[in-house]
Amino acid sequence: MDVPETKTVRSRTPVLPEVPPAWLKALVACNQEAALLPLAEGVASFAADPASDPGFARGAYLLALLVLTGQGLGHTCLPLDGPEGLDDLAGVFGEDPAQVRALVEDPRLDAILDREGGRRRPLVLDRGALYGHRLHRAERGFAERVLARAGLPDGPEPEIPEAILREPMDLTEEQRQAVRAGLRRKLSLITGGPGTGKTSIVLAILQAALAAGTPPEAIRLAAPTGKAANRMAKDLGRVALSPGLPMPRTLHGLLDYVPSQERYRHHAGNPLSADLVIVDEASMIDLVLMDRLLQAVKPEARLILLGDKDQLPSVDPGCVFKDLVVSLPRIRSLLTRSLRMKLADAAGRAILLASRKVNRPVQTDRPMEEPEEGLFEGEAAIRIREGGEPFQGSMVELADLDMAAMAAFLDRWLPVQVEGLDGFHDKIRHVFTCLDGTWDPGDLPRLKELFDYQNQARILCALKHAPDLRGVHEINAHLHGKVQARGDGKLRKDLDFSLGEPVLMTRNDYRRGIFNGDQGLMLLVAREGGGHTLDVVFPVLGSYKAFAAGPLLKHLELAYALSVHKAQGAEYRTVALVLPTRPNRLLTRELVYTAMTRATHSVQIIARPELFRAAADASLVRHSGLAARLSPIQWAP
Repeated sequence: MDVPETKTVRSRTPVLPEVPPAWLKALVACNQEAALLPLAEGVASFAADPASDPGFARGAYLLALLVLTGQGLGHTCLPLDGPEGLDDLAGVFGEDPAQVRALVEDPRLDAILDREGGRRRPLVLDRGALYGHRLHRAERGFAERVLARAGLPDGPEPEIPEAILREPMDLTEEQRQAVRAGLRRKLSLITGGPGTGKTSIVLAILQAALAAGTPPEAIRLAAPTGKAANRMAKDLGRVALSPGLPMPRTLHGLLDYVPSQERYRHHAGNPLSADLVIVDEASMIDLVLMDRLLQAVKPEARLILLGDKDQLPSVDPGCVFKDLVVSLPRIRSLLTRSLRMKLADAAGRAILLASRKVNRPVQTDRPMEEPEEGLFEGEAAIRIREGGEPFQGSMVELADLDMAAMAAFLDRWLPVQVEGLDGFHDKIRHVFTCLDGTWDPGDLPRLKELFDYQNQARILCALKHAPDLRGVHEINAHLHGKVQARGDGKLRKDLDFSLGEPVLMTRNDYRRGIFNGDQGLMLLVAREGGGHTLDVVFPVLGSYKAFAAGPLLKHLELAYALSVHKAQGAEYRTVALVLPTRPNRLLTRELVYTAMTRATHSVQIIARPELFRAAADASLVRHSGLAARLSPIQWAP
């Protein structure tokens, strides 16, 4: 969280004797943790004396809490005017928006609110919006750096051998233009939906750069998460490239983050040595990390950002990639043709068409390839299963399940989608051998088989917690209980996971080289000295790493079900998308589109039809001042 300064988060005196129940309900409705309360109270205590003016103290507390909640929802700022922003969030907390806006004008807030610029305060009022200090500084500096880099002159038209543009596949004209732009510009934005050929463009850019004399060691490839970096490596590995080309890394690894010092080794004063930096899944990058990246790329280097602007934005505040694509048409390449549409089987084509239907309201810049029918009509209709009729397991289907039917669905999912590999129970009891960090050669295909099967299907949820078995935690607990009930998988009483269960890292562990969102399996591993232990094994750039489970326990969660956000950058054959039974502000078109486009063969949606339709019609709103800061220069298309 951004608002409190690192040394001023502790409240000097209690600001409120009791937190209003409406505030607690609002935090739950916004999917935020109660830990925001002491942070907000700590900020308010530096502006207000609750003994002398309890009304003002309460207002300062509320204002800080609203900004923190807004950041938790992904906003970099809260506009004071308009139907959304501060007014909207104040209403959720049961407060009068007019009174909250009036409070912003109170000079007593000057102890915590910077109205003039340049004063170090936890809150900032700028351009009619409330910011936290850190996000305000990052947004303003990032906009300046983007305009400076985007304004640099393009390089000469590259000479690209025709063979590179035709092998391994013949690039379309829009793909070829994207390749040329990436080789000429100091900053390039490439955006397109699934199957529009972004990986083919990267391959062509890499081959053309190498052919033109760029040394392999002067190229860097990166993605926001370990999972996305692994997938990038797998996709690029389909074509032989220069052996000296560095493997894709996470952005934190690329910038060489030092956790003990909470800083990056690469920055404006010590930039990357690379002449070409290519970053995939850019829609997942938040404002602060994107700003760090831009600072670390030297001015003369080429930076290429690829992603799908219509997917969910980053978990942390900002919608940076979409803001850049919308605001800077001169340096963007829009990919509008889905090549996968021609190559996909009937099920894959149906998923692509249905996802385009969901995304239609924001597709103003691309031609439509599907008819005008609604979500449940026509060739790409989402098929509604009624009366307990089971999913057929292909294309896009929807069923509204009560809690008993939901439990039955999960009880079928476990043996088929999780444990359906032939001989699964025997294979997870195999003792894998890893000596001095090197796996027994015979174990590598066994690990690959287990992970390939584990990654062919996933349950994706809109919410972390939801009743009636509709949240990540509730589904994971249900399936874990089924495994535990068999009584044959838990080898140690002090561990919360059983043999063969999928797990997820919830924080970055730089020392071990595993990161928030990385997914692993609980397996038996023998090491030096004999014997074996229950370890967590993670796939890492074409191989695997094993770690003792005990020290990682507090940073692991079960991963039968994931949030849609955690699934970004992944691809599964089958996805089950689970929505809550009641409307929620987090149910948006972007969430549904992102979940559906993770699947290549089957999407099984568990939701009320009318709630799913409402989610597909609701656009995610993230308040940001970045687009406005980029507007001083009118960029010609």
